[in-house]
Amino acid sequence: MEEVAELRKSVETRDTKMTEISEVLDNFGKKLRDMLCRTEKLEELAAENSKGVERNSQGVERNSQGVERNSQGVKRNSEGVERNSQGVERNSQGVKRNSEGIERNSQGVERNSQGVEQNSQAVERNSQGVERNSQGVGRNSQAVERNLEKLELLEKKLRMEEDHGFQQFSKNKVPYGLRSLPRDMVERPSEVNEILGLLIPSNSKVGMVGSRSSDVFGIRGMGGLGKTVLALAVAWAASDSRQVIWLDIGETPDCLALINSLIKVLGGAVSFSDIHAAQAWIKANT
Repeated sequence: MEEVAELRKSVETRDTKMTEISEVLDNFGKKLRDMLCRTEKLEELAAENSKGVERNSQGVERNSQGVERNSQGVKRNSEGVERNSQGVERNSQGVKRNSEGIERNSQGVERNSQGVEQNSQAVERNSQGVERNSQGVGRNSQAVERNLEKLELLEKKLRMEEDHGFQQFSKNKVPYGLRSLPRDMVERPSEVNEILGLLIPSNSKVGMVGSRSSDVFGIRGMGGLGKTVLALAVAWAASDSRQVIWLDIGETPDCLALINSLIKVLGGAVSFSDIHAAQAWIKANT
C-alpha cells in the first residue's frame, strides 16, 4: 500500500511537473509568437524605413539640384544687382546731365525772352519807320505822277516832231529779231553824224564804239546810249539796200543760236555751244 501511495504521489508529482512544463511551454509559445509578431512588424517597419530612406535620398538629390539652381539664381541675381547698380549710376549721371540741361535751357529761355523783348522794341521802331516811309512813298508817288504827266506831254511833242524820221526808219527791213523801235526814241543828228564820220571811212578803227569788219559793225555799250539809232543811221547812210541786224547778246538758248548765225555771216567756221565763248568770238572779231 505504501508503494502504491508513493507511486500515486510520484505520479501526481509528475503530473504537477508536466502541468508546470506545459505552462512554461505555453508561456514560451506566447513569447515566441509575440517575438514573431514583433519581428514581422519590425520587418514591415524596416521595409517602410527603407522606402523612406529611398524617398529621402531622392529628396536629398532633388534638394541638392534645387540648391545648385538656387546658387545659380543667386549668382544671376548678384549679376543683375551689379547691372542694376551700374544702371542706377548711369541714371544718376543722366539725371545730373538733365538737370544741367534744364538749367541751360532756363538760361536760354531767359535770353530768348530778353531777345523777344528787344525784337518787339525793334519791331515797334520798324513799324514807326514803315509808317514814316509810307508817308514818304505817298509824297514820292505824287511827285512821280506829276513827273509822268510832264513826260507824257514831252513825248507827245517829240513824237509829233520826229514822225517823219520814224517813217523813214520803218522802211528798212530787219531780218534778225529786231524789236519794234521805241516810240520815245530821240534822234541825235549831230552826235550820230560825228560818229558816222569816224566809222564809215575804211581806214578808221574805233574800238570803244565799234570796229569795222568787212561791212559789218559791232556796236556795244550800256542801255540808253543810242546803239539802235546809231545802227540805223549807219545802215541808212551806207546804202538803201543795207540791212540792220539787231543782236541782243543775252544768255538764253535763242540768243546763242542768233549769235552763231551772226558768226556764220561774219565768216566764222565754228558753231559754239557755250554762250560765253560765242560772245568772246563776237567781241574779238567785230
